[in-house]
Amino acid sequence: MRTQTPFQDRLYHLALFLFGQLRVLHLRALGLRLPASVKVGRRIHWPVQNLSRLHIGERVALGSGIMFCITPDLPDSGITIGDGSHLSRGCVLSAASRMVIGRNCRIGYNVGIMDQVNMPDGTSEARPITIGDNVFIGANSVIQPGATIEPGCIIGPNLSISSRIPADNVVGLSPKIYGDKRHLPHQLVKI
Repeated sequence: MRTQTPFQDRLYHLALFLFGQLRVLHLRALGLRLPASVKVGRRIHWPVQNLSRLHIGERVALGSGIMFCITPDLPDSGITIGDGSHLSRGCVLSAASRMVIGRNCRIGYNVGIMDQVNMPDGTSEARPITIGDNVFIGANSVIQPGATIEPGCIIGPNLSISSRIPADNVVGLSPKIYGDKRHLPHQLVKI
């Protein structure tokens, strides 16, 4: 087994950092304001026409395969992600109005957050979505138009949320397991 010298170790970490910066360099040229502390996964689908309407806070982690969609012809549409939040692989965020994700949120694999619903008659209705601080949303859940999840909530996997969830509630899981916030499963978020 070969060991690396401290110089090789520093060079390796520098290469990782530069590769991560190159991944979003062209997006910065198009107007994306992305803090240096943001971790970005591979194959993220960016809203190239509307990068100025995507606001990402400090220390945010974006997993691979995330898709951002912002409706171009609606001036009020946009997505805001708070400091320290983590979005896992395969999440879809589609905004036709305002979508706000609070600070230190953990959003599991394949979660869909969509604020627009298309009616059978061809019309559509968009209602803003608000997710408060310190919220955990389990894998494969769907957050529907008009949903408000207040701070401190835990949403279990495979759920569809379309209404207001009061603060510090556990939805879809046993309160005996996740009632105490110290047991929040942060390890589920990977990049």
